[in-house]
Amino acid sequence: MTGRVPCSWGLTAVVVIVGLASSWEVRAQTPSLEEVDRLVAAGQVDQARGLLELWWGDRYDGADRLERQRALLQRARLTSDAQEAEPLYRRLAVEFPGGPYTDEALLRLAQLAEIRGDWEQARRHLGTLLEQHSESPLRLEARAWLERRDERERLFPEQEGATEPQPQLEPEAELDPQPGPELEPEPESRTHPLPPLDPDPAPSPDPLPPAAEETAPSPPTDWSYTLQLGAFSERWRAEDLLHRARAAGLEARMVRVGGGELVRVRVEAFPTHSEAEERMAQVLELGFEVLVASDREREVGDP
Repeated sequence: MTGRVPCSWGLTAVVVIVGLASSWEVRAQTPSLEEVDRLVAAGQVDQARGLLELWWGDRYDGADRLERQRALLQRARLTSDAQEAEPLYRRLAVEFPGGPYTDEALLRLAQLAEIRGDWEQARRHLGTLLEQHSESPLRLEARAWLERRDERERLFPEQEGATEPQPQLEPEAELDPQPGPELEPEPESRTHPLPPLDPDPAPSPDPLPPAAEETAPSPPTDWSYTLQLGAFSERWRAEDLLHRARAAGLEARMVRVGGGELVRVRVEAFPTHSEAEERMAQVLELGFEVLVASDREREVGDP
């Protein structure tokens, strides 16, 4: 009996140690969400996507509520297609209302709705953020968005469809509706013909062709248009987006506008609104949320 006890105890200890080692090895091989964040901060977006997919397949089902929310947010951020990111943000907002990352999901849903031109849905998302997340630092950004929209609708109501169509102007009637008083004939001395000109006058220079005068482009007066990828009250969120934009090959910068508190991530500069819109279409294809801003001259660098 005394000889069997150490043997049984030793066997049990070996099994426990082997089981713990195997469990530790499995967990060591599975990347953590902190590693994903570190790769994103370093601008290694593709590697971050790969690690997150490994974590998602191995750990999501057994993860706790907080980890699931964090993983959903990371996956939405790292998705290169806005159409694929939107259901992830919506899932985060619906399945985890009041969670620590739901405020950002609502803000992103509002931005995506604005890109589609659905201003009413964007307002609803921002209203939910303001009502249900009273302690969120993103409330400042949401209020600034609403104020900007209200100001834009006030200044350019025709772009928002808020004004009635203007009536068409009637064509002007032909003149001479009533006969005027007859004019006195000019004195005879003023009706004599002018003396003839010299027989060989110097030729006058040919005028420019009308087409050339009409199509001559005027040089741009400023480069006040730019593309904005996001505006944040927390600097680390702006840095995150900045790294993603640069990793995608964009010439991105972090700035503030005037004395504002928001840190904005912007791309390039353009002399006209139409050129900015053409470039915006290309940036949208890269999976970013983009808006055209017209206050580049008020930017203050925020390195």
